[in-house]
Amino acid sequence: RRSATGWGPSTRRTQPGSPRPTRSAARRSLSLQPPHLTRRRWFAQAAKAQYDRIDQDLQVSKTNSMKDGIRMGCNDIGDHHERRGDLQAALKSFIRNRDYSHPAKYELEFVLNVLRVKVNIPHLHQIESFAMKGEKNALLDQKVADAPDVAKTKAALSARMKVCCGLASLHAKKYKSAARKFVVAEPELQYANAQPFPDWAKHVVAPRDVAIYGGLCALAEFDRPELKKLVIDVRLSRRRCQPCHVPVG
Repeated sequence: RRSATGWGPSTRRTQPGSPRPTRSAARRSLSLQPPHLTRRRWFAQAAKAQYDRIDQDLQVSKTNSMKDGIRMGCNDIGDHHERRGDLQAALKSFIRNRDYSHPAKYELEFVLNVLRVKVNIPHLHQIESFAMKGEKNALLDQKVADAPDVAKTKAALSARMKVCCGLASLHAKKYKSAARKFVVAEPELQYANAQPFPDWAKHVVAPRDVAIYGGLCALAEFDRPELKKLVIDVRLSRRRCQPCHVPVG
């Protein structure tokens, strides 16, 4: 029997030895969830299980001296920590790949991973050295003639390095150096969705913000001829080169 409110248990006392009343349908549906675990604890245990699985694969690769497996395992652990918001642990995992990033492709991947995490910590006092190392990568050699798509990818990746150098200069209050880096990089960021890491703008800095930073630093530090040459004329020429969409009819 129900109580007067219709929700609580009956006030009538049960006879000794009689079975307890069964749980309601709502309680039975709740019992289908992980028992005795809150949602936060359940997610923590799921994340730990995922980490243990990745770490086990990494240990197997280390035992078999598989360099590609070690590199991928460190990247997977770094991505795991980064998704959980533990950026310091993610940075340590990505930096372990220093000895396994000898080809130019993997070296560039290593530099971009470290730069992305360092910007988000933020940990900007050593970021310029990594960005300069990325700019010297063989894959970003602008002297080699490439197809248009490859050239756009090179321009976007080189612009990312310049933006990181600009952020480091901005952090060190070197506003003129930051303005030069931002102004040079901003036109190339139109290819910001280039591989690898097409979501770079979402995780680091958007091209619109780079334009704002560059414009403010240039206004503060450049003289009139330099401002006209490096900022105003460049943006006017870009506007002339953009196609005009004339409505038909």
